[in-house]
Amino acid sequence: MGEKKGFKFNNGVIDLVPNIDGDFLPKSIDELRKDMPKKIVLDGVTEKEGIFLFIVKKTRGDLKNAIENLLSEELIARKVKNVEEAKKKLLMVYFKGIDTNNKKQLKKVYVDFMGEALNGIPNWELCHEMVENGHTVYQYMFEYINPKSFGWLKFLLPLISNQFFQ
Repeated sequence: MGEKKGFKFNNGVIDLVPNIDGDFLPKSIDELRKDMPKKIVLDGVTEKEGIFLFIVKKTRGDLKNAIENLLSEELIARKVKNVEEAKKKLLMVYFKGIDTNNKKQLKKVYVDFMGEALNGIPNWELCHEMVENGHTVYQYMFEYINPKSFGWLKFLLPLISNQFFQ
């Protein structure tokens, strides 16, 4: 598709996103949300949402450095004023009680960070925007993982094993 004329691509994380072209989508998604009739919204995440992202944004090499680099990227993307100070404080929270040389513990931190950065925070931002626009929002968070529900995928994902649940 990249070689075909007339196709536009998002240079962000996800390639297939709405294209605001004035034809099919006449306004930005934010503007359309403001103009739409008021809705009741149910939105939520799972506690370990990052498990699903582990395969999509799988890191190679040192997990500690990957976490630090991804954290910097997210802080910059959110236009945080003092990235280094915020990063230092957040890393203290994420690494509290963690042996940063233990790969299994770092996988748990990576999953938590990915879930919060790519799902939890954007979901909160969406709900906040919807409330500001006069919609009623109910949020939930599932805290349970059934390892049997993943089938053969459980061998590819961290934290989905009997060891994690003991």
